Amino acid sequence: MKLMCLVGEIGTGKTTVAKMLEDLGADVIYSDDIAKTVSSKSATKSELVKFFGKKILYRNGRLNRKKLANIVFSNRNKLEKLNEIMLPQIVKEIEKILYKKEKLEETSKPTSKKIKRTQKEGERIVVIEAPLLFRTNLYNRCDEILYVTCPMDLRIERVISKMNLSREEAKLRVEGQNLIIYLLFLLIYLL
Repeated sequence: MKLMCLVGEIGTGKTTVAKMLEDLGADVIYSDDIAKTVSSKSATKSELVKFFGKKILYRNGRLNRKKLANIVFSNRNKLEKLNEIMLPQIVKEIEKILYKKEKLEETSKPTSKKIKRTQKEGERIVVIEAPLLFRTNLYNRCDEILYVTCPMDLRIERVISKMNLSREEAKLRVEGQNLIIYLLFLLIYLL
């Protein structure tokens, strides 16, 4: 199994690139989907409420992700705390998925013609789409790291459009995810 890690800040097009790789036959693990699952677990939600307060919940007890995002993207310390709570659990879930894929690879070979065209015979390509990969031990497992980037103004416009945020809210989120300095020493490919 070849493991590729896809990183980049919010609004750069990571998901678009991930879907392109998926269309070529790669298995893609989307960390945002895992984060949603992890944050809805009662133990995680309790830990989030303990630190951020009940204001991050809807009346029915579900997590109000937009409210939580507004809190953490306006305060770097709170963003760090959110990452401290969430990242270990996200990594644990990704590790479980990778373990299952490795076991599957031991017992079967890809049969899709598309996969056979884009991969070496019998080798499965797995892509982890994870913006904060460099803050975990997962990057040590990667065979290749792909960094997706685009100009700051375009990132802000994409975040406004995708998340229905004001320019100021989008700017806070974009500025809160400036990863390039941390990633330069890890890069193999820049997209």
